[in-house]
Amino acid sequence: MIYLFVLINILYVILSFKYYKAKVNPISLYSIMWVALTILYEIKLVYYYDLTMYTWLIIIIFQIVYNIGCVLGKKQYRNNRFNKQDSNIAAKGSSERDLRIAIIILSLLTSISTISNILIAVRSYGFNLLEYTNQIYVDRLAGDIDTGIPYLGSFVYPALIYAGFYFEKFGFKKIILLPVLLLALGGLKTGGRLGILIGAFLLLVPIILQRGRVIKEKVRKVKGRKGKNIKILISSSILIALFITITNNRASWETYNPYMSPLMVKVLEYNPAIYQIYTYITLPLGVLNEFLKDPTLNFGGHTFLTIYNLLNRLGADISVNQYQTFYNVPLPSNVGTYIRELIEDFSIPLALMVTLITGLILSYNYSKFRNDGLYMNLIWASTFAFVIFFSFFMWQFRSSTIWITIVVGSISGYILDQRHKKRLKRYEFKE
Repeated sequence: MIYLFVLINILYVILSFKYYKAKVNPISLYSIMWVALTILYEIKLVYYYDLTMYTWLIIIIFQIVYNIGCVLGKKQYRNNRFNKQDSNIAAKGSSERDLRIAIIILSLLTSISTISNILIAVRSYGFNLLEYTNQIYVDRLAGDIDTGIPYLGSFVYPALIYAGFYFEKFGFKKIILLPVLLLALGGLKTGGRLGILIGAFLLLVPIILQRGRVIKEKVRKVKGRKGKNIKILISSSILIALFITITNNRASWETYNPYMSPLMVKVLEYNPAIYQIYTYITLPLGVLNEFLKDPTLNFGGHTFLTIYNLLNRLGADISVNQYQTFYNVPLPSNVGTYIRELIEDFSIPLALMVTLITGLILSYNYSKFRNDGLYMNLIWASTFAFVIFFSFFMWQFRSSTIWITIVVGSISGYILDQRHKKRLKRYEFKE
C-alpha cells in the first residue's frame, strides 16, 4: 500500500503545482508531510505493528475529502473575487509603522506572561534553566510547577506571523527579534518543544506565502535578498538551537528497548536525539492504527477542550481529559494524528465534514492572501497551514494556542486591514 499511497500523492502534488501555480500550497503541504510520515513508519526502524487495510483506507479517504475541500476553497475565492476593493491592499496601503506597532503590542502582552513564568521557574530551578529542562518538563506534566498568567503567552504566535511578514516586506529589523526571544524564553519555562516548532513554522510560513503572492502591478524588487535571508536564518537559529538543546536533554532518558531495529540501536548509540525525533514523528500513526481497531467517542473532547476548560474556570463542571488515552504500538504513546482525534470527537461522517471545511478554509485564505494581501487572510492561512502540516501529530485545535492565535490574530488583522483600506482610499483620492 505504501507504494500506491506515494504514487497517488506524487499525482496530487503535481496537480497542485498547476492548480495553485505555487509549489507550497494547501495540497502539497498535506501530501509531503503524510508521505514522509508513512514512509518513516513503514521502514520500521522501530518494529511498529503493521497498518491494517482499514487504516490505509481511512488515511486515503480523509486526504481525498481534504483535497476536495481545498478545491472548493479556491473556487469560493474565485467566485468572490468581484470585490476589487481589497485587491493589492498590502501593496498600496501597507504601513510599516502600523505593523511594527502591532508586533510591539502583542509582544508586550506576551512578556507579561513570559516574565512571570520565568520568575517562577528561576525561583524553583535557578538561572540555568537549560540544565533542568527534563525536570521542568516532568514537573509541568505532573502539575507540580506553578503557572503564571494564562493565555497571554500565546499572543507571541500572531506576533511571529506578523514578524515573518514584516521581514519579507520591509526587510530585517531588530523588531523581529522581540517575539523570537520571547518564544525562546517561554520554551525554557515549559521544557517542551512543540511551542518552539509552532513559533518557527509561523515565523517562516508568511515569508513563503508572501514570496508567492501575485501582485498585478509592478513592484520594485527588494535589494539585498541574500543578506536578508542570512539575517532571518540567524534569527531562526535561536529557536533551532533551543530545540536541539531541549531534544538532546530529553533524549538523555532514552535507553535500548527490544522494539528497536539493529540499525536504530546503532543510531541510539550514536545520537539518542535521532531516535526520539523518529518516534516523535511516527508513533502517532501507530496510535491511529490501534485506535481504529476499537474507536471510542467523546464528543468534542479534543476540538472543544479549550472552550470546556474556559467554561470550567468560569464555574461549569464539564468532564475533560487533559491528555489523550495511551496505546501500545508496541511503544506506548497517546497522540494519534488529527484523524484519530476528529473521529473520537465526532465519529467518521462528521470528522470527514470537519476535514473538508478545514481544507476549504485554508485554501480560501491562502488564495485570497496570495492575491489580495490582507492581514486577516495571512493569519488564517498561516495558522491553518500549521494545523495541516502538523496534522501527523494531533488535531491542533486541541490546544488553546491555536484558538488564541486565530482570535487575537483576527482582531489585530482586522484593525490593520481597516487602517490600510482607509489609507488606500486616501491614496486613490490623491491620484
